Amino acid sequence: MKELTDTIYFQIGFWIVAILFSIFYSIKAFEIHKVTRSKDDKSFLFHQYWLNFLGSLVGWTILWIVLPNLVSGIEHKCTNYISVKEIFLLIGAFLGITGHLPMALVGLALSFRTLVDKFIK
Repeated sequence: MKELTDTIYFQIGFWIVAILFSIFYSIKAFEIHKVTRSKDDKSFLFHQYWLNFLGSLVGWTILWIVLPNLVSGIEHKCTNYISVKEIFLLIGAFLGITGHLPMALVGLALSFRTLVDKFIK
């Protein structure tokens, strides 16, 4: 299976799928996440499109980074080929690929701000 992932066809196919899904999540972000949009606010529209495209592409990139180790572990029937770091990376990849990474990061940032505000007051 590793030979398959090393082929140029797999690599090109992977990135074509990644870019197409990223474009899909960018274009359909408002419908997917139930965000109301104002056609007058062009900067908000651009921000949402860019944010969701980049979030999905980051997820696919994380998967690309972790994939060789996963394939190698599966091929060699290893029982401990996934480290804790890779589990967190896979969670990030899943959130990104499914279009939820931007929302998760914004939620994390807002939670951190709330926590800091509680300690300051």
